[in-house]
Amino acid sequence: MRINYNSLIIGVALMLKANFSFSQQLDYKSLESSLQQAVKKVSVATVGVTEYDTLHNTTEGPTFSAVVISADGYILTAAHAAVANRRYQVAFPDGKIVYATGLGSIKDFSVDAAVIKILEPGNWPHAEMGWSSALTPFQPCFSLGYPGNMPQNKLPILRFGYITESKLHKGFISNTALMEPGDSGGPLFDINGRVIGIHSRIDFSLDENFEVPVDKFRLYWNYLMDNRSYSMAAQVQPQEIDPMPASYKVAPIPALENMANNFSSLISTLEPTCLELSSSLAGQESSALGTLVSLDNSTSGNSYIISKSSIVGNDSVFVSYKHKSYAAKVIARDPQRDLVLLEVAVRIDNSIKLTQESTDKKLFTGAGKFLLSPVADGPALFSVLGTPTVSFIPPRLGSYIGIRAEEKDQSLYIDKVDAGSEAETLGMKAGDRIISVNGLNVNTKEDFDWAVANCPPKTILRLKGKRNSGESFKKNITVQSKGLMTVIQEHPAEKFEGGYNSRRYGFRKVFIHDARLYPNECGSPVYDTEGNFMGINIARVSRTSSLAIPAEEVRLFLEDALKNQHTISKK
Repeated sequence: MRINYNSLIIGVALMLKANFSFSQQLDYKSLESSLQQAVKKVSVATVGVTEYDTLHNTTEGPTFSAVVISADGYILTAAHAAVANRRYQVAFPDGKIVYATGLGSIKDFSVDAAVIKILEPGNWPHAEMGWSSALTPFQPCFSLGYPGNMPQNKLPILRFGYITESKLHKGFISNTALMEPGDSGGPLFDINGRVIGIHSRIDFSLDENFEVPVDKFRLYWNYLMDNRSYSMAAQVQPQEIDPMPASYKVAPIPALENMANNFSSLISTLEPTCLELSSSLAGQESSALGTLVSLDNSTSGNSYIISKSSIVGNDSVFVSYKHKSYAAKVIARDPQRDLVLLEVAVRIDNSIKLTQESTDKKLFTGAGKFLLSPVADGPALFSVLGTPTVSFIPPRLGSYIGIRAEEKDQSLYIDKVDAGSEAETLGMKAGDRIISVNGLNVNTKEDFDWAVANCPPKTILRLKGKRNSGESFKKNITVQSKGLMTVIQEHPAEKFEGGYNSRRYGFRKVFIHDARLYPNECGSPVYDTEGNFMGINIARVSRTSSLAIPAEEVRLFLEDALKNQHTISKK
């Protein structure tokens, strides 16, 4: 029996002058709306930062997270990520790249604070600093950042949680909003979008996520401005800070410990669409969940279930429904989406009818939408949509051609050619426009990354482009294998309960959410709190994130699979 930490996902305290209100029963629609509004407001100020080598004009080392807190470009981050007098490249979510310098940092067991400053004058997007002294247990909060185990795109990933009490790291803020390496230095916000902490460290429990209280930045602000790195907080003297405004105080309300239980009536109507599966895979019994689906106006007497293909075998496949077991037949697989379609020779009601109207892409317009995943053998999982659009996830196959691309003026250009690469030998240069890869037009960086990553090492990639002079060119480049990031297996980020799926990359279209999904719970459906079908869980990727195939992709798979099946049966 799994321990469902999602059953402890949130209890909430009433915040004065917030843009939502509570009574004894929390208004979750107002909370969801407030979360979405706050995320929209502050995500533009959440940046990815990488150390920059001014001698070779290139970035080096991993990307960490940070938040801009003033219009003139002061940025809060963690001292274990940034130090004084270093140069940094700062990437905003809208794609703008600027450069910054490290000011001061204080790093010891009680403080992990650093400030960097954008060098270019400007009126930069920024978030308001809150007061961490106002925090109480069960106050809602949310985390933004660029988790290291997730492919880096332009958008920070959202996770939702609440403030907790913990004695593991005294003086730090403990909360349940998930984080992992790469998040370091990123912001924790209250529900109004005010910075209340900076990501610092985690422990093995998923509920143990620790932040530098934002008040520590105020206490040591003068030292964080003096271009020095301090190894001990005792080397500096805290200063007096302005008192917390009365509007930041909180009034507690009864804690609501189980977020999903507040949707129990809805969940009871959704649970029958999630079924238990068992099969023989590589000679061993494998378990999974499946989603009961049908196309509109279907008159078939059989039932169809879609699940995660890589955890469902071809042999001894059974579906459990109402305490009965039915033999199932695999009739289609989609290796790219990692979906499998099963057929059961019995009519099971309550299927999800997939139509163009029922798989509306408008459902994915705002990060912060509340989601529910029914689980056949336990409580439903609560999560939030992590990015405002359906996300592109590169497959991480390690393919490499020595070129980095960037989008500019609705076209794709070479941003950097690695020294010593075959691309350099062939005369590729920064500024060259890329038109197609292997005959397929590429207009975005995502298109280019996907095209390269899906070419196995040692194969030939055909690249077509155009020089600044207008001269067209064609190049054949041998794809190399670039070593993937080595994971430190003993890091707490790799030890979360349940672990991740072995097949967790290589999906062309997915959305990210923060459900604490177990690997064998893939194949389960995802809904919003209005009962709209959002998609099918396809992988637990990391400590912070699960992936789901969006509903539209599920519908297309089902349509193609049934059409091909009928075509074959007529021959």
